[in-house]
Amino acid sequence: MTFGQSKLYRSEDYGKNFKDITDLINNTFIRTEFGMAIGPENSGKVVLTAEVSGGSRGGRIFRSSDFAKNFVQTDLPFHPLTQMMYSPQNSDYLLALSTENGLWVSKNFGGKWEEIHK
Repeated sequence: MTFGQSKLYRSEDYGKNFKDITDLINNTFIRTEFGMAIGPENSGKVVLTAEVSGGSRGGRIFRSSDFAKNFVQTDLPFHPLTQMMYSPQNSDYLLALSTENGLWVSKNFGGKWEEIHK
């Protein structure tokens, strides 16, 4: 179980200056081992995987499709075991492996999830 918060910073000038955007994720603790998945081909998509408290039914992600200018919090019906994976053909399609070894897919950039293999 992990409690605390992460600091999240964003740069628009290739790292010369950074702005603290932690408030966009409600000061949530983001997983350190695979907490950030950046979309392919300059799509502007970012998925942050949050660390949730021990009693929760599923995980939580924060999704952005505008280069981390805004985030949408989404509760998951599973706990992710690995980093979210983007489809190379369509960055709206995400795959995730759960701690229960289920394979989950989202066809709308993480808004809704379906278990496709147990």
